Amino acid sequence: RRKRRVLYDNTVALNAATHCNALLKLDKAEISHHRSLRLSVLDDAECIDGGDMVALYCPAGEPNHKKFKDANTIRHIRYDSRMSALSREYQEHYDNDDDNDITRRTGGVDGGLDWFIPSFPIVRESTCEFRYWKRDFIADSQVFTLLFRSETIVIKDAEVIPTGLHLSLTNSSSEMRVHFTTGVEGTPVVAYHAATDEEGEKETLVYGISTTYYASDMCQAPANVEEPGKFTPPGQLHTVLLSNLTPNTSYHYRVGVMTEQSTSDGIVWSPSYTFIPTSRTSTPHSFILYSDQGIFPKRGWNVGRSVFEKVARREANATSVHHIGDLSYADGAGHVWDEWLYMVEPLVATRPLMVGLGNHEYDHTKGGTEHDPSGVTTAAGLYRNNASNGECGVPYAKRFSGSGNGHGPFWYSYDRGGVHTVVISSQHDFRPHTPQYYWFKRDMKAVNRDLTPWIIVESHAPFYNTIDGNKDDMNGMEMRKSMEHLLKRFKVDLLVSGHNHIYLRTCKGLYDGVCNAGGTLHIIIGTGGVVDKPSPLHEQKYTKKKWKEVLLRESGYGRVTVVNETAMHWEFVSFDNDEVFDDVWINR
Repeated sequence: RRKRRVLYDNTVALNAATHCNALLKLDKAEISHHRSLRLSVLDDAECIDGGDMVALYCPAGEPNHKKFKDANTIRHIRYDSRMSALSREYQEHYDNDDDNDITRRTGGVDGGLDWFIPSFPIVRESTCEFRYWKRDFIADSQVFTLLFRSETIVIKDAEVIPTGLHLSLTNSSSEMRVHFTTGVEGTPVVAYHAATDEEGEKETLVYGISTTYYASDMCQAPANVEEPGKFTPPGQLHTVLLSNLTPNTSYHYRVGVMTEQSTSDGIVWSPSYTFIPTSRTSTPHSFILYSDQGIFPKRGWNVGRSVFEKVARREANATSVHHIGDLSYADGAGHVWDEWLYMVEPLVATRPLMVGLGNHEYDHTKGGTEHDPSGVTTAAGLYRNNASNGECGVPYAKRFSGSGNGHGPFWYSYDRGGVHTVVISSQHDFRPHTPQYYWFKRDMKAVNRDLTPWIIVESHAPFYNTIDGNKDDMNGMEMRKSMEHLLKRFKVDLLVSGHNHIYLRTCKGLYDGVCNAGGTLHIIIGTGGVVDKPSPLHEQKYTKKKWKEVLLRESGYGRVTVVNETAMHWEFVSFDNDEVFDDVWINR
């Protein structure tokens, strides 16, 4: 080595000879996104230390050592590979052992240890490599020396393969938006045909538009910082609008991107998916709702995807998916948006995903004057906290569209299957004399109850909360003070919210805290991923108000079945199976 020690932002020149006879060996030379990969560290064990690090770089040859995609210490690699062989009684002690004790108790590395990656992340570079960094100390500072690199691994079709497919509605039942992402610029294209046509015989090609965003578009750190685990370039975000569709007809479609180098025959297409557009008035039909998701705890993106594959099969007749805020919990870590969309893709590539804005998509404390995509001109959001870690709605506004009837994806409404659905933003000012309040009132006045007899309002933050007297409860009181009279005036049938990671159903007809007072049934469905498991002391704080009928700590989603113009059925269903935890009939 010509340099004894380097930091991640330095370069280093290596001689062939080194004091370690080490090697990073991959179990395959080519890989696709979300396929497994095994990296073996082969060595005589003497030069390996638990504090050393192995990092993934894409593209291979990336000159900036700080720009790694993923990293793992030898301690954690060794821990993961040995943990399965340990009995449960030793696990707690093992977790607290120092590096040398771990090596001793597991019998050393026995010629090598493995970093097994069950689901290779979405990277939009054609090559990657791993680098081994040796930890050392100068005074009290850690310094890392680059010892060796793996062979280059090829990422198949990394730049052109479509990822993150999802559909969304417009206000027209004869239209459907198709969204997807690629790493390369080009013209997005959707090839589709009615299911009654032979494959390719009457296939129609429709072209769309593309956009992206940069670290400089965000409001504040860490979302605007270009470092590992923070901002990640999102690639090209494509949208294609399909028009002149026949409601209640099945269509097959596939997506791709046409570049200057490709023709329609050379496009790397996605798999084929099927969707059925729903008419404005057709009943019966069902759809599902949930909030507050991110990754399923202790399951990972791949296992989470398998959950959604099961839900998609179980809810084969569901016409749409409504996610009412706190979607990916990216919180400034840009790559999480890709992985979350991959997880939910089996469900939302075959039925439209309609989203609401949550605090983890939007809330910020500065930078809004220049960067807030919703047009708010103050530096901070309404609640003046940085729950989005600086994203301030930018990834949300670039990835989702709303219906076209409202203010982008922030607040909007649409009609489907006899239901007028209104998505409001609890993260924006909703008080009288504000744009959102005026829009909501106009929208309610325009509803034709003969065509859409049902009205459902969706808000990330609830009007009625699970705990009395905390900050969320104060916010809910303000929402009730500003808007609850409109819910009663326009006879809103159901208000569904999230934010509280729990399930709560109120009594029917709730108005100003009184049941059967001509108001609205409220349901909190913040159970899309993380569910609160409170301590007994915390549990004592749950509201004891008379309007609370059901409170459950289960992971699940809501299923709404619109039977006809006078009967609607709500069910709270387990993600893991078809168990129904709670249900209620709503009649008009």
